[in-house]
Amino acid sequence: MYIDKLEVGFTNMINIGRCAYFVYCDKSGVFITIEEIFEKCQSFHKVVIAGDEPLLQKEEIAKLCKKLVKVNPRINIEIFTTGNIKPAEITGYINNTVFNVLVPPKNNIRYKVDSLLFIWYSEVGSNFIFETASVEDIDNAITLMNTIGIKKSQSFINPISDVKNLNRQVMFYGINLAPKVEWSDENDEYTN
Repeated sequence: MYIDKLEVGFTNMINIGRCAYFVYCDKSGVFITIEEIFEKCQSFHKVVIAGDEPLLQKEEIAKLCKKLVKVNPRINIEIFTTGNIKPAEITGYINNTVFNVLVPPKNNIRYKVDSLLFIWYSEVGSNFIFETASVEDIDNAITLMNTIGIKKSQSFINPISDVKNLNRQVMFYGINLAPKVEWSDENDEYTN
């Protein structure tokens, strides 16, 4: 697989604060074998696969996930995706996997919705994380949720800027909030 970085950290958006092994994919990154990645993350209860659209390497991710599930049937795997690529051979790891579909604001250059794939992701219980910078972005998220049939329990608003009344609007619609938490150890002190 082509990797940007591998690291141990804490989840920072949904299920915040869970210790996990992070695999950041990047097609222009360094090649690391599935076996090497597996050796580093197999003892963790949670593995998060994110980065530059990990599912561009869907066959390799499927192999890694299947190996992880075989060794640890209770492992929890989170894959962050744009939702525009269907995972490969998911039958061997779907019960251990949550897909987090990142949806940028409608006016963003990265915005792309493949309705049929979004329906599939919704049906397998994926989370949809809508990046929002305005009340209009929340309204667009609601429209997409209604069009695709995404449940409120699967929907999360991720504010990408500080907008007045955003929290009120999110509560009004009854959608989950998923603020991104930045973990930093620069000023942390550890004492015995």
